[in-house]
Amino acid sequence: MSRATSAVRAPGATRRATTHLFALSVVFFLAAGAAIVLTQAVALAGGDAAAARDLEERLAPFAFGGASAAGLLSFLLGYGQRAAHAQDQDDAQADPAAPATDRPQDRSGDHRATTPDRGTAA
Repeated sequence: MSRATSAVRAPGATRRATTHLFALSVVFFLAAGAAIVLTQAVALAGGDAAAARDLEERLAPFAFGGASAAGLLSFLLGYGQRAAHAQDQDDAQADPAAPATDRPQDRSGDHRATTPDRGTAA
């Protein structure tokens, strides 16, 4: 692989920042969700259903906001991967000498059955 190709494939600062923000938002909404469940359990164990509803109403925007941010960042990360894959496909079509990575490999050792110019194995 040439240096130009490896430089293109190396994740950029934007992708790293997006990945870190995604991880942070996932941890945040999981922690907020756990806080909702734990505080509700404590309130219900104490016999105060109104406090359980109150705590959930106060904490829910944080949990749902974190989940929304994680979802949007996940979409952005996935979109970036599809765009990179499409670019790789375009590069492969432009350079027919490049090895095909999407074809299944025959690992049986008998390559006659999968080589089109030799026909089938007899």
